Order: sequence, then C-alpha cells, then structure tokens
Amino acid sequence: RMGVDSRATLMVCDHPMDMETARAASTHAGGVVSGRITLDALSARGADIVAPEFAELVKPLLAPR
Repeated sequence: RMGVDSRATLMVCDHPMDMETARAASTHAGGVVSGRITLDALSARGADIVAPEFAELVKPLLAPR
C-alpha cells in the first residue's frame, strides 16, 4: 500500500512472536534484546540479524557500501 516491497524492509523484533509477524508480512526480521528474551532465542526463531541494542542493529545497515 505504501509502494515499498516488503522484502526490502526490516521489522525490528524483541520477542519470538514478532519474528512470526515479520515472516507473515514477508519482511526481514532484526532481533534486539530489550528484556528477558536472549539473542540466542531471537536467532533460533529466525532473526536475519541480531544485536544487543537497536543502535548496534542498524549500524551495518547504515554503513556505506
């Protein structure tokens, strides 16, 4: 609806249920620790990329290519 291919987007997730939502929406899933869910748990649920905090998650995405 916004003219953006969902496969070119990243949903920031901090819970395994968010990973399922990202997959259902055909987006990439980036896992960020914000509470009791660990990086390993987010990775196991299908995160494309994981980081301990948001700033670390977006750093490689914003780096010059």
